[in-house]
This record gives sequence, structure tokens and C-alpha cells, in this order.
Amino acid sequence: MTLGVIMQFIILPMTIVAILVGFFVLGGVLFGGGDDPEDHLNRIRSRSGREAWQAAYELSVLLAKDEKLRSDPALAEKVARAFHDAAGKDVQLRRYLALALGQMGNEVSNPVLVEALSDGDPETRGYVVWALGASRDTSVVQHLLPLLSEDDPGLRKVTAFALGHLGVRRATPALEPLLNDRTDDVRWNAALALAQLGSRSGLFVLRSMLDRESLSKVSGLSAPQRQEAMINAMKAIALLDDRETRPTIERLSKEDPDLKVRENAMRLLEQWRAP
Repeated sequence: MTLGVIMQFIILPMTIVAILVGFFVLGGVLFGGGDDPEDHLNRIRSRSGREAWQAAYELSVLLAKDEKLRSDPALAEKVARAFHDAAGKDVQLRRYLALALGQMGNEVSNPVLVEALSDGDPETRGYVVWALGASRDTSVVQHLLPLLSEDDPGLRKVTAFALGHLGVRRATPALEPLLNDRTDDVRWNAALALAQLGSRSGLFVLRSMLDRESLSKVSGLSAPQRQEAMINAMKAIALLDDRETRPTIERLSKEDPDLKVRENAMRLLEQWRAP
């Protein structure tokens, strides 16, 4: 199982995800996209509000699909300039442009993102950390490690996520204290990140994520989020080949009320039975 696969299922910083999903389910109906980055940049420059945000997000999606565009330094300069121009004017646009810069992950975009780690808006900082995690540039780890001790649990959570995706094992000692964090999903993200780094130190947290009764007591955790937590934990347990958890996985495969949880448990058991 690759780091990319885990990233698709890792517990996401829900403030960011809720905004992306809520806005773009609607926005995708209202506005057209396209495969020309200049078109998106022109819309960012000439429009405002929702239409500009939509263009910035569509640009990040386009960059994610096209390696040639991601490696274009001239395009990176233009996106970085738009990111700078949005400072103090449109905080939401700046957040979405951070996602676009993160897709580029080069010598132009990453210094701009690192500088933005001191942005005065906490949520923008979260987007920037997310973008640095997506950048594939392991040199940014040194700038992310101090954020694990931030007071904001959302920032600690997204930083753990980013470090897990970047896959640099020297981040392991800095992540381990978060296994005892006072915030549930910070602990979960730390355990998932450590599994990506090959560390079994978070197994006790991963196993607790398979306890539906305990999850039901977590304030504000919805049924889809409980499902996500359990599936994420199983994927990390598979990554670590933790067969001591097998009795729990077998029980979930037969008894859990959530069909997707049962399916993932059965898939893990099949993986363990394979030669």
C-alpha cells in the first residue's frame, strides 16, 4: 500500500474539507472549468468572490492532473503572484491558491508557501500546511515540525497529516507526543501518519479507532466520520501488518452495522489469507 493510497483515506481536517465539498458541489454547477491555466488565472484576476474562488480551485485540480503544467516555472510565478496579490484582500481566494501552489511543489511555489506559514489567518495557515504536504518536497519538513506544538488543534491535525504524506521518518519522534493529545482526531491523525512512516508506536490509538462504542462517545463525530475513522484505522493496520488485531477485524467483518466497515474488514482478512 503506497503513501498515495493512504492519503486518499486519511482523516481530513474537516474545516477545510467541508468548505471544499460544500462550496464546489454547488460551484461546479454554476461555473465552467476548462483545461487552460491562463483562463483560470484571467478569471481570478477579473472576477471576485465565488467565481474567483472557483477558478482557483479548478486550477489546483488541473495542476493535479497535468505534470507538465506543475513543472512550469513561469506558471508557478503567475500563481505565486496571484497568491501575494490576494493577501489582505480575499482570504478565501488566498486559501484556494495555496492548494494550487501545493500541487506545483517547486523552487518557486514552496518558498512562497513556507513564508505564508506565518499568515495571520489560522485557517489559511491550515491550507498552506495542507499544500506543503501535497508538494512532495521533503525539504519542507523542517518548517512543519514546529507546528505540531501549536495551540490550535486543527493546525496540529493537518500538520500530522502533511508529515505522514511526505514520508520523512525523522518526523517520527515529533509526532509521537501527539498520540496522547487531548483532541481525538489529532491523536488519530498522528497514529495514521506514524503508520505511514513505518512506526508501530501508534497502534494502541489505531486499535481504539476500531471501537465503535468509544467512537460514539466522541462529541460532534458524525456517522460518516466514525465510518471514516474505522476504515482509516484498518488501512493503517494493514500497512503495519498488525495481525494481533485479527480477532477485532474478524468481529467487524461479521457484526459491524456499517456495510463499508464490514467490507473493508473482509478485504483486510483476505489480504492476510493470501500467500
